[in-house]
Amino acid sequence: MKLSQYLVSKHMSQSDFAKQCEVCQATVHKWIYELSVPSGKRILQIHLLTDGEVTITDWVKQDG
Repeated sequence: MKLSQYLVSKHMSQSDFAKQCEVCQATVHKWIYELSVPSGKRILQIHLLTDGEVTITDWVKQDG
């Protein structure tokens, strides 16, 4: 599940999720719109914060 889908399903704002990750809202915005990718440490943190709904492989771009 993409992070954006997770936030919609949980009725959570980017700001609220940013607080949980201890980053700014702009950082979450960049992750959602694929302007940047979280570090490996952050990807694991997101995986844990979302109870595994946003998986580590969700951050990997796939061709085709």
